[in-house]
Formats: sequence, structure tokens, C-alpha cells
Amino acid sequence: MRRLITSLSRSAWLRRVVQVLRVHKLGNWWLRTCPMVKKLPASGVVYRATRLESIPLAVEMFEKGNLYDAALLPKDFTTFADLGCNVGYFTCWLAHLAAGRKLRGLMLDANPDAVKEAQWHAQANALPEVFGIHGIAGEGKPGDFAEFYLYESNICSTSHLPDVEKMALKGKWEKIRVPCVSIEEHWRQHFGDTRCLY
Repeated sequence: MRRLITSLSRSAWLRRVVQVLRVHKLGNWWLRTCPMVKKLPASGVVYRATRLESIPLAVEMFEKGNLYDAALLPKDFTTFADLGCNVGYFTCWLAHLAAGRKLRGLMLDANPDAVKEAQWHAQANALPEVFGIHGIAGEGKPGDFAEFYLYESNICSTSHLPDVEKMALKGKWEKIRVPCVSIEEHWRQHFGDTRCLY
């Protein structure tokens, strides 16, 4: 099943057929009811997929190692900030590479459902000092709200309407209001003067 979903994700016309037939809605309903939960070998880090589009992302990141270069990480890193964290797979990848080191970090996303998933990953992997934040940085003063556009799939979102029009993705976009936040304030609140290494 996972291979089929990954293959479908690589073909634009097959993705369109699945959308037209609304098969993805059934698949997403199933995964919300019975998430696909996996464990990374060696580290034991747990991750899950509650939407179909998360499956090919997990394969690329965890099985093929195509998305991030571990050589770019500082040696013995322990702190991080993930801006645009989506469902928290990057945090899982960091926890896997940290090999048991205690991690402290922030995960920010404008999609509230993505933040819930990211927080689930932090809790499932015993990362009590990794915090999910719903909000957007750089779009206004803390306490203000900004417009944000969520695609029906969690593969993309944007704060700028022209980007939505250029993407030409067939599917539903939803406009939401998102709190403007200061990453620096959140960092100081949780970690004081500790340096963010990544």
C-alpha cells in the first residue's frame, strides 16, 4: 500500500485521477482513524502518517534520506527551531540523528492541524522540551493576525495569494487567520539565553 501511494505521488495525472474520484478523502479518513505508525531502526524514533501525502514524504526523508544533509548539522547539536514544521518529521529526523541526546526546540507552523501532529511526534518520542507553536513569523507584530492559505493537502500552504494563483494546483484552498508570533520571544520564554544551534 505504501509503495502504491508513493508511486501515485510521483505522477501528476494519477494524482489528478485520485482527486477527481475523491479516493484521497477515503484514504485520509482511514489514516485519521488508523494512523500508519512506524519506528526508525537503530534510534527507535516513532513517526506516524495521518494523511496520504505524509507517506511519500516519510519515505523520501526516512528511508531514502533525500531531503536533508546530516553533514550540515553542527556536531553534537541539542537545540533547533523548525519554521514551517508541517507534521514534525524534521524533529523526528533530528531526534534520530541525536542518538539519545536531549533536544530542545521550537516547531512553528501556520496550519493548526500540522502543529498538533508535530506536537504528537515530540510527545511520542519523549521530547518534553520541544514545543509546537501555531502561528506565523515575520508577517506582523505579536498579537496581530495574518491571512494564510491552506491547501487541501498538507503538502503546501502560503501567506501570499499570488503564490496560490501561480501554483496552479487543482484543489481547494482555505483562507484562515493565523496569530503573528515572535520566535525570539518564544525562544527566550522556553530557553532563556541558550543558543539555537540549528
